[in-house]
Amino acid sequence: MSLAQKMAAREARVGIIGLGYVGLPLAVEFAKAGFLVTGIDLDRRKAAMINAGTSYVQDVPAEEVRTAVEQGRLSATADLNVARESKVVGGMTPACTEMGVRFYSQVLKEVAARLVDAGGGDW
Repeated sequence: MSLAQKMAAREARVGIIGLGYVGLPLAVEFAKAGFLVTGIDLDRRKAAMINAGTSYVQDVPAEEVRTAVEQGRLSATADLNVARESKVVGGMTPACTEMGVRFYSQVLKEVAARLVDAGGGDW
């Protein structure tokens, strides 16, 4: 099955890197649309809060996070290796500071290395 077919059938796992004010709403919307979503954030506290069904982003109601988690459509982790399991991986932009950009560039390099090591699957 092609990636386009998996997306249409909601069978593609989606990975969202960065679960701040852009990433968390995006992850919740993908989950509400029927996808299996794994949120990845190096802040373990954010991952734990999501997995507990809690929202720390004002524009994302806790009820939506809780529902997505309870339905098994949303989970979160600080482990970059789970990006290998995803067919669609999206990264959210960091704060526009030199330090933020350098940090995020390093995270994306780490994720890319893991995707290459995984052999790319049936992309």
